[in-house]
Amino acid sequence: MPPHFHFELVVHLVKFGEKPIFMTKRVVDVYMSIYVEVAYNMAKSYIQDGWRIEKIELRDYQFYLNMESSWEDF
Repeated sequence: MPPHFHFELVVHLVKFGEKPIFMTKRVVDVYMSIYVEVAYNMAKSYIQDGWRIEKIELRDYQFYLNMESSWEDF
């Protein structure tokens, strides 16, 4: 069985005349294929208020041999 991992999803939001906003969320590996949708869902209320996503980052990967032990550490 392959190792599981978590990563940090970072969304950078910008709006003219405002300081940038950085949103973060720890995400489990099963969301890797839809991380863009997760990022848009995180920022949905800001986007509706005129903000735009400048950048989406995936960082701080943590690998585990099994998912049960990794969630306990979360």
